[in-house]
Amino acid sequence: MKNILFFICLFPLISTILLAIFRYMSRILVIIIGVGSILLSTLFTMLITINYYLIPNPFVEHIYNWISIYDLKINFNFYIDGLTIIMICIVNGVGLLIHLFATWYMYEELKYNKDYLISRFFMYMNLFMFNMLILVLGDNLILLLLGWEGVGLCSYLLISYYYRINYNVFAGFKAFITTKIGDLFFALGIFLIWDKFHTLDIQFFLNKASILNNNYYLINEFIAFLLMLGAISKSAQIPLHTWLIDAMVGPTPASALIHAATMITSGVYIIARTHILFEIAPITIKTIGIIGTITLLLASISALTQNDIKRILACSTLSQVGYMFLAIGFKAWNAAIFHVMIHAFFKALLFILAGSLIITCGHEQNIFKIRSIFLSLTNNIRKKYYFCFIIGSSALSALPFISAGFYSKEKIIWLSYISGHIRFWILSLFGAFITSIYTFRTIFIIFNKNINKFIIYLNIQKKLRYNLSHNLPLLILLILSTYLGSLIKIPMQNELQIYKIFNSNIEMIFNIISSIIVIFGIILAAKNFLFSNIYNIDIIEFSLGKLVRNIIYKIGGFDWLYAKLLIKPYLYLVRKNKFDCINLIFNNFIKFILFTNTIIIKIHNGKLSLYLTIFISGVIFMITTFLMSNIL
Repeated sequence: MKNILFFICLFPLISTILLAIFRYMSRILVIIIGVGSILLSTLFTMLITINYYLIPNPFVEHIYNWISIYDLKINFNFYIDGLTIIMICIVNGVGLLIHLFATWYMYEELKYNKDYLISRFFMYMNLFMFNMLILVLGDNLILLLLGWEGVGLCSYLLISYYYRINYNVFAGFKAFITTKIGDLFFALGIFLIWDKFHTLDIQFFLNKASILNNNYYLINEFIAFLLMLGAISKSAQIPLHTWLIDAMVGPTPASALIHAATMITSGVYIIARTHILFEIAPITIKTIGIIGTITLLLASISALTQNDIKRILACSTLSQVGYMFLAIGFKAWNAAIFHVMIHAFFKALLFILAGSLIITCGHEQNIFKIRSIFLSLTNNIRKKYYFCFIIGSSALSALPFISAGFYSKEKIIWLSYISGHIRFWILSLFGAFITSIYTFRTIFIIFNKNINKFIIYLNIQKKLRYNLSHNLPLLILLILSTYLGSLIKIPMQNELQIYKIFNSNIEMIFNIISSIIVIFGIILAAKNFLFSNIYNIDIIEFSLGKLVRNIIYKIGGFDWLYAKLLIKPYLYLVRKNKFDCINLIFNNFIKFILFTNTIIIKIHNGKLSLYLTIFISGVIFMITTFLMSNIL
C-alpha cells in the first residue's frame, strides 16, 4: 500500500496537464478526463483508508530527493496518519461528488454562453484538488507551503473564472491578495522554524519543539502566532475574512469545492497538524479561540441581513469554521476535525442545492426573487427541493438527533463547557441560536406559500434534465448529512482528556439545553418568515438602525476600515509620487554628473592657450584671496 500513495496526487496532475494542452476537446472528453481522474484518485484513497483502518500505523512514503543544499535536505515525501486519512477522504470524496455535479451545472450554465471553456473550468478544479492533496499529504513544511500557495492561486483562478465581468476579476484579486498577507506571516514562521530547530520535517520539528519547550518558550509562541495568521487568512477568519463573501461570484461548484472540501478548512488542518506547537503556546491558542468566537457570532448575525443565497451560505461557512477555531482554542483537536468532516458533507449539499436552484430559476440568486419564480414550478420539483433543503439546513442548524451537524457541533459546545471556558460555551450557544434563525429564514422565504404577490411564471423546468450527475451527489450528501454521517469515526487519538471524566447523563442534559435553543430559533424564524406576510422587513435595520445594519451586512465593516486606513493612504502616496520623486532625485544626480563630465571634456581639449588661461586665472584667484585675507 505504501507504493501507491503518490497515485492519489498523480491523476489530478495528469488531468490538469491534459486539459491545459488540449483546451478545445469535446465536452464528453473533458468530463471523462476531469471527473475520471478524480474518481481514480478517490479509489486509491479508499484503498489507503481501508488499509489504515485495518492497520493504523503512520508511515512515510519517499517519492524522490527534492532539495539538497549543504545542511538543508528536503525530500518529496508523503506522510500518512489518522489526520491525513480523514482529510484526503474529505478532499477526494466530497470533491468527486462536486465534480460530478459540476458536469450538469456547467453544461446548463454554458449552454447558451460560449465565451468560457469548460475545459478551463475543470483544469482549475483539478489543479485545486492536486494542490490541496499536496498540502495534506506533505511531510515537510516546504512541501506543505507548495500546496498552500497552490490553493491560493487556484482560488483566484476559479473566483475570477467569468473574467469578462470586471467585478469578478477584482473579487479574485481580493481573495489572492488577502490570503497572501497571511501567507507572508506563514512563510516567516517556516523560516523561524528552520533557524531555531534546523529542520523542516513536521514530525521531527514537533518532537524537538516539545523537548525544547522551556528553552524556546517565547520563540514557540511567536512561531505559533505567525502560523495562526496564515491559518486565519486561508480559513477566512476575522480580520482576514473579507475575501470570502466576494468569492461567491465564481461558479457554484467552485464555491462548493472551496467551502466544503478544500481551501476554507486548510487553516484548521495546519493548526491540527502542528498541534504540539500550539499546545505549548497558550497565548496563541487562546487567541485562536477568541477569533473563532467573534467570527462565528459576527458572520451568523450578518447572515440575517443577506438576501443572496450564496452569500448566506458564505456567512454560514465563516460561522462554522469559527466553531472549529473555537474548538482549537481549548485543544479539542478531534472535535474540530470531526466538524470539518461533517461540515464538508452538509455544506457541499447546500451549495449543490443552491446551484441547482439558481439554474432552475434562471440564474437568480436573490431569495425573494427565487421564491417568486419557484412558486411557478411544478409541485413535484418544489417538494424535492424542500426536502433536500430541510435536511441540509437541519445539519447546519444542528437539529437534534436526526442531523449529523448536531453530533459534531454539540460536541464542541459541550467540550467548551467541561473544559472550563464558560464564556465560549455561552457565546457558542448564542451562535447556534442565530444559525437556526438565518438558516430557516432562508428556507421559509423561498418556500413560503402564504405570499402570493409578484409571482414570476417561467416555464424553465421543461428545458432542464435532472440526470444522474445531478441526483447522485445530492443523494449521497443527503445521507451523509443525517445521523448516518455522524457514525463515521475519525482515526484520531488525541481527545480532550477531561471529556472522559464527566458522566454521559450530564452531557445529555446540556445537549437538551442546546437543542431547545436551536428549536426555539427555528420557531422564531417560522413566526417571522413563514406565518407572516411581513417577510421583507429587515429585522436588524428595524431594530438597530440602517448604519448598524450596513456594518453587520459587511461583516464588521472591515472593507471600509481597510479602505480608510490602508488603501486610501496608499493611493494618496501614489498620487503624490506620480512623477516618482525618488527616481527624480537619482535622475537629476545622473544629469549633474553628465553635465560635469561635459565641462571637463571641453576643458581638456588639447589647446595650450586654454590651459595657460586657466593657469593664469587660477594664480590671480589665489593671490587675490591671499591679499584679501591679510587685509581683513
